[in-house]
Amino acid sequence: MKILFIAAQSLFSNSSVTLMNLGFIEALILNGCKVDVITSELPEKHISQDEGIKLPDINSLTAYPIGGAYNIFSSKKSSATPQIFQSITRLIKDSIKYTYSLFTIYDHQLRWINNVDNIENNNVNYDYIISSSDPKHAHLFSLKMIQQKKVNYKKWIQIWGDPFSLDITNRNPIVINRMRKEEKYLFECADKVLFVSPFTAQKYQALYQELNHKIDFILIPYLTTDDQKSGNDKEITFGYFGDYSSHIRNLKPCYDAMNELNYNFVVRGDSDIKLKSTKMIDIGPRINLEKLRELEKNTDIYIHLCNLKGSQIPAKLYYYSGSKKPILFILDGEKEELRKFYSQYNRYIFCENNVESIKEALRFINENYKKIIYPTVREFAPTYIGHELIRKMQQ
Repeated sequence: MKILFIAAQSLFSNSSVTLMNLGFIEALILNGCKVDVITSELPEKHISQDEGIKLPDINSLTAYPIGGAYNIFSSKKSSATPQIFQSITRLIKDSIKYTYSLFTIYDHQLRWINNVDNIENNNVNYDYIISSSDPKHAHLFSLKMIQQKKVNYKKWIQIWGDPFSLDITNRNPIVINRMRKEEKYLFECADKVLFVSPFTAQKYQALYQELNHKIDFILIPYLTTDDQKSGNDKEITFGYFGDYSSHIRNLKPCYDAMNELNYNFVVRGDSDIKLKSTKMIDIGPRINLEKLRELEKNTDIYIHLCNLKGSQIPAKLYYYSGSKKPILFILDGEKEELRKFYSQYNRYIFCENNVESIKEALRFINENYKKIIYPTVREFAPTYIGHELIRKMQQ
């Protein structure tokens, strides 16, 4: 089976979207598929560039530059510019990007789709095109290839890591209305539309009932398995690795609970709130994959934090499920349906996102850490997910 996989997010960028795409590509390859990949090329020295990322055994990789506004607004890894000017420049860029987002439905990387104009049909007969978002213009790139007859294919499959109009970060009703029209058009053009959240798929089936035969979900596979404990002989260490912008996730109750119990807690991720490091708590910004792997080796328990609203699940949960370490699942948003769905895997320790509930769960984990065995989740294994993905594409 031949597949063209289109990932608008660079496969060499430090993001959960990249890990999701790599997981799906690996899952397809393990199920006997031959996968060609088209992705974006990051500007030189871009802050998201991650040299520690290893690609699956893909058949071919083609990267096209993003260019334009993205090069202007993107941050670089190092600069000789004084810190104060860097901060001012970053503030101006962030303000412009925010204003841009209030009135547009696609982000400033949209010009990437213009690369289609220079693509020639390679005369490969693909069984499937798979476009994967975020960013959303991955689907526009695929559509443009199809409309310009730049690709031979049988079916077009869309994978949506985050919803479009139903995204919890959307606030402008005018923009949401435009998103509705755009997403419906994209859904109509596709042969299959797969969301990585079953709850999001259900909402879209209800929203577009005439298209619900196309809409389904596919869970995210983990990339690797980890059978090892951390090797810490004395005090165990809890780890939260992910961004925690205050309008999306609330890490403060977990931070306060760890502080009150005086537990070792490591945090790596970007945020608009400032949490202070203490003797027992280590707070730091997002780091590259290689450094993250080293931290994970010395982490005993992973913290999964749900979004404040909705039922979208951060992809980190699936990656952690490939380990045998305990996972504290802090519920927020649409809590009951999240608890009900993920309880079926008998893998997670659940608590509410308040200090007392988190403290109770932390004490339980601390007391039972060496007594309970936490297996990897078979249903999130790449071979299993790859089989499910192929089955749903063929429907």
